[in-house]
Amino acid sequence: MPYNMSLLMILRITLLANAANAFHLSTSYGVQGFQLASLSKSHFLPSPHLSPSALQSTETNVETKSEGDASAIRSITFSGLQEDQEPQLLCNFLMELGACSTAITDSDKGTRDEQAIFHEFDTGTMTRTAVTTHVWNNCNVSAHFPASTDLQWIMEIVQETFEDLPKYSVEQVENKDWVLHVQQSWNPIVLPPFCLRFPWHSDDLVEQKLKESNVNVEDAVHIQLQGGIAFGTGEHPTTQLCLNWISNIIEKDSSQDDRVQLVMDYGAGSGVLGMAACKLDDTISAVGVDIDVDAVHIGNQNAEMNNVNMKNYLSDLVQTKDDESRSLLLKAYSSKEGDVAETLPDDMNGPIYDACVANILAGPLVSLAPILAGLLKAGGKLGLSGIMESQSDMILEAYKPFFDDVIVEDTEGIWVLVTGTKKE
Repeated sequence: MPYNMSLLMILRITLLANAANAFHLSTSYGVQGFQLASLSKSHFLPSPHLSPSALQSTETNVETKSEGDASAIRSITFSGLQEDQEPQLLCNFLMELGACSTAITDSDKGTRDEQAIFHEFDTGTMTRTAVTTHVWNNCNVSAHFPASTDLQWIMEIVQETFEDLPKYSVEQVENKDWVLHVQQSWNPIVLPPFCLRFPWHSDDLVEQKLKESNVNVEDAVHIQLQGGIAFGTGEHPTTQLCLNWISNIIEKDSSQDDRVQLVMDYGAGSGVLGMAACKLDDTISAVGVDIDVDAVHIGNQNAEMNNVNMKNYLSDLVQTKDDESRSLLLKAYSSKEGDVAETLPDDMNGPIYDACVANILAGPLVSLAPILAGLLKAGGKLGLSGIMESQSDMILEAYKPFFDDVIVEDTEGIWVLVTGTKKE
């Protein structure tokens, strides 16, 4: 792909410098993905002119809004970029030109050519990852700009730098109450016997969803979650695998003397897994651990809102092996205040738990094997997810030295649940 090399060289240098200094990866020890912190902007290019103009794209003519319409947004979409055309670099370039946000999507989504890409970043490669993350072979790149931005100027700069870009289109983004829009898109989630709901859900809507899932309203176990920043809304298959496992072990042990009484939710996020255990049996207590101070805060709020005996803590620093998680935890340590984000106390950091559930990612799970083993009593039960089927062998290998009967117990699509029993 031909480029204006001087501009792209500056962009690469800027991105690499920003990646080294300001780019961190937040796993929040949650499987639903990574949160990527924004790259610090070094505006080496002049700011876009904020003068009204009309833009003639290859597909449509969109009138520029006036500068006074501060809430108006327009999007530019480049369709059909190949991976070797570096769509990641185009995204970063558009951000430097003042885009509010950018996105790369699969052009073939919904067709038989659609590619499923699941990827965990290697540790120690954040600088490279910031610029060269793997993407689909056939991509769309979209960017949102304030409608007062001179898109004609933007496109002149882009076309001068990327000489063989495919066609693009410009659209006016409908002005709406986006908070309400997102809330309406989140329906109650029914995972028998659990019903995960948000504060804005009406009882009538919840009852409707329960009936659609053939669950008696009286039998449902309700867990209320905030629509906040912590991971764990129950939508991901691995969360569902873990909820099923929790339900099974508590139901199975309910008549036994050594039944589950204390549960560790490692990588708790919203705390949904620990709260689920407490909701099934009000004699059960749970402890949540996370590396994100916001997740700890939200998790404790959720526990209070659901009236369950669960407390969330920051992970011990020595328990964090990979560089990205360690960086995030150090940031959390520097910002914690009072008991909002306490570190796991010594008397809670030992082999006292009857069950431990960890819905994280395969890479961190491997390094956490001895740590999770050290939290469980002899005979304690372990449930792990966030693991793709192709990663199951390395998880089994990592946990067999500490656990008996380590197996893939359940699957959901490409995701698996690994279970085991702490050795005597």
